[in-house]
Amino acid sequence: MSTCVECYDHYYPGDQARQEKFGEGLPPAFSEVPWFTTECDYWLTKVTDSTLMKPFKSDIPTLILYGEHDPTSNRAQAESHIPWFTRVQISKTPGMAHGPPSHRERNCWKEIINGFYHEPDKKIEESCYESLPQIEMSIDLPQWAKEK
Repeated sequence: MSTCVECYDHYYPGDQARQEKFGEGLPPAFSEVPWFTTECDYWLTKVTDSTLMKPFKSDIPTLILYGEHDPTSNRAQAESHIPWFTRVQISKTPGMAHGPPSHRERNCWKEIINGFYHEPDKKIEESCYESLPQIEMSIDLPQWAKEK
């Protein structure tokens, strides 16, 4: 399962231009083609049965969590999974990007997930998001950047 997720989330099968840009501008140690490209080539051409790519419909309660500023797992991607499930709920975490929840949103996620786990058909309670501290970002630009 991990290989499937890695290959489809990061490898972008068939997107040669995107693969070639991987690591652009990074030091050589970080700009090598990711380890999973060889594994994904194998997975996508030899292991994955074409029937796995066909649409399915599941009645398993499903909760999709994503971050407001997540460039890879965003609202559009979350909503693209709705047709596959008859019992799905989606929750957007304000101020969050991609990755596991930080100390800022961890307790809120626990509340949402526990509520969903115990009552999966009840609308999830997201009021804990209102109490999350706002993320303030400021960038002190160098003078040359301010002049342009």
